[in-house]
Amino acid sequence: MKLIDLKNKKFNRLKVLELTHKNKVTVWKCKCDCGNITYVQGYALRKGFTKSCGCLNTELRKKRVNELNPFFKHGRSKTREYHREHERKRLLKKYSLTPLEYNIMLEKQNNRCAICNEFYTAKKLFVDHNHKNGLVRGLLCNRCNLLIGWANDSTDILEKAIKYLSKKENKRIEIGHMVSRSLIALQGQVDMNNINGIVETLYAKYQELVG
Repeated sequence: MKLIDLKNKKFNRLKVLELTHKNKVTVWKCKCDCGNITYVQGYALRKGFTKSCGCLNTELRKKRVNELNPFFKHGRSKTREYHREHERKRLLKKYSLTPLEYNIMLEKQNNRCAICNEFYTAKKLFVDHNHKNGLVRGLLCNRCNLLIGWANDSTDILEKAIKYLSKKENKRIEIGHMVSRSLIALQGQVDMNNINGIVETLYAKYQELVG
């Protein structure tokens, strides 16, 4: 089959430069209007399957997004002013809170979480509110905000968690002391090569302690 010469012809955004081979396939080296070089097979150029280096698809995709999504219509989606306006609307809608009120709270807390007291930038402190009446209580870091959220704002659950942690910590310390004392007490009484005997003895004492 005779090869059709496409050199110096233009197809949509692509101008054919020369015939070449790429990955053992005969292709045409083309220059796109945007300046990029791309390699296209002849039939794709003639039938209009390939119209650019890919820039045309990118432009069309952005255009479709702009038409479908109102947030992109203004062209300010990546500007600082847009993010400030978006944050202002979000605070007003969700918490009935103005940016000024947020900044006053932030200043009162010295940029610190109201629970753990760690220092954070303004972007990392979240507005905490009462889920029953919607009143804003303060600014929390992500960890503390999730903590009280998973506890369903229940002081009873949090108090039980404190008791639980204290109990476990005390037991860990007591068990550590018990193991040390037991090893000292067992010296000369149990053959140290008999590991199973030592483990069984320690486990029995552990059961007595936590039981």
